[in-house]
Amino acid sequence: MTSSDHQFADRPGPDSEQPDDTVWTVDRIRALGPVTDIATAARIFGLSRAAAYELAARDQFPVAVLRFGSQ
Repeated sequence: MTSSDHQFADRPGPDSEQPDDTVWTVDRIRALGPVTDIATAARIFGLSRAAAYELAARDQFPVAVLRFGSQ
């Protein structure tokens, strides 16, 4: 493996989805404040964005969801 090959060895290919390796500690979650978007809440709970929106639509999301507007 050349040095240029090594430079890109750890990067995912164009067809792969890069995993979210964020570690959500209590302090990081509290730093978000009292309100955050559903996509961030989904990552904290280990859910996909689609699953989070589906749960929210059925009023089954693990925390309270505030709805603004018609969407």
